[in-house]
Amino acid sequence: YGAGAAHPNTAFEVSNFVITDNDYSYKFSIYDLFNNEDSQEAISKIKRKLIEDAPRVYWERTGEKAEQSDMDWFTTGVENSDLSNFTLNQSGFTFHFPPYELHCYALGSWEFFISFFEVIDHLKKDSIYQLIKGE
Repeated sequence: YGAGAAHPNTAFEVSNFVITDNDYSYKFSIYDLFNNEDSQEAISKIKRKLIEDAPRVYWERTGEKAEQSDMDWFTTGVENSDLSNFTLNQSGFTFHFPPYELHCYALGSWEFFISFFEVIDHLKKDSIYQLIKGE
């Protein structure tokens, strides 16, 4: 690592694509999964769930309960995120956060799984969600 920093760093750049039956493909964002009028509410629900799950992951990594300063890191990191670093499977989203985005470098990268169930009422019908679910 030649940048002169104390340690290397990690970043994520995720691109999600849909490939249709006739081999047409296009890139999509998280907003493409939700009803237009509901997208902000869906994003807010996801962010609340991420902030709610962060102390559990912190405890699993450190064996300690998160203090208020830790909660401040989590909240600021999630609230400032555009949630563009996500992957999908048939059950839901996995959000990826690099070191420093949610906490110190020593705690590394963070991943959180959020089930489609959390935002089921906001998902577009006849959309990417149905393709993923195989419906």
